[in-house]
Amino acid sequence: MCVAMAACASSSRLEDEPANGPAAPGAVRPLVRGQRQGLEVHWWVAADADGAVGSAIARAASRGMDAADAAPAMVRGLSPAAADAWNRNGLRLVPIPLGAVDALRSELPAIRTSQRAWMDWGTEWSEVLRGRRMSGRDPVLVDGASIRVGPGTLRLLARCWPLPGEPDAGPRMQASLAVQLHEFDAMRDVDPFMPRPAEETWNAVDQGPIFEHMMAELMLRPGWAYVVTAEQPGREWTVRAPPSPAAAAEDAPVDGAILSDADAASGASHAEPFGPPAAAVPTLGEAMLTGSVMIPGGTDGAVFERVPVKVVLVIVPRVNERFQLLP
Repeated sequence: MCVAMAACASSSRLEDEPANGPAAPGAVRPLVRGQRQGLEVHWWVAADADGAVGSAIARAASRGMDAADAAPAMVRGLSPAAADAWNRNGLRLVPIPLGAVDALRSELPAIRTSQRAWMDWGTEWSEVLRGRRMSGRDPVLVDGASIRVGPGTLRLLARCWPLPGEPDAGPRMQASLAVQLHEFDAMRDVDPFMPRPAEETWNAVDQGPIFEHMMAELMLRPGWAYVVTAEQPGREWTVRAPPSPAAAAEDAPVDGAILSDADAASGASHAEPFGPPAAAVPTLGEAMLTGSVMIPGGTDGAVFERVPVKVVLVIVPRVNERFQLLP
């Protein structure tokens, strides 16, 4: 499994250390200075043994909110129809209080690189996250039907723009998300002499088919973060107590673990005694955002074990308190 962050016309990759000064305890420090409006994008690859990713996200979503209503309607992000389409295709989007992001990252330490980027507001689509490359030979479930996708790379696109605030609700931001099969690199493999389009014509939506039934319009609110990851359709997330600091330190994967495409479709963490289990056909979201890694195990780290992993993507809207329409 290979996941990469690419910088597009309206997004920019930033260093790991934010430019701003210290933030309040539990808050996520802004990545840019001044009053810029847009989206902060944070993603990392986390171990998912025993459903650890879903449990940690569910726990983060419950912090500081009424247990009877996990997220107020105005911050739920996806409409019911879009949430159903995402769930059928193995993707989840969950709003969590902004102050819960640091705890989520602590409970789900990055196995490898952790990336952050900034996306300015605008109506042009930009790449947010690039997932697994598809050969075109392996089947993927799209709306429950098994089809072959590729060759190309599955990726998530986004765009955003600020909106006037509502009475008693404050500022807000409109965002759109879309899943695309990026075909340009695959076409260059067939024809290495294919010219690269000029920068001014480099439109993300023209670089491969969009899965239009999964396009989502979101209304984002400041003070909230929106977590995207993969999950089997219909699977319920159980809130479990987080591991103790000693257990987390002992089980935390080491940096430099090798990401592998092997068993990525099934996310299997180990083989049965008489051979590996048959790989289940992954949904589109699982194919894009899941995989497995080999990490050192045992007391001396000499034995390697395979651990299922998922990409955890956190989107943080940054909106000015005042919105003014120019004459």
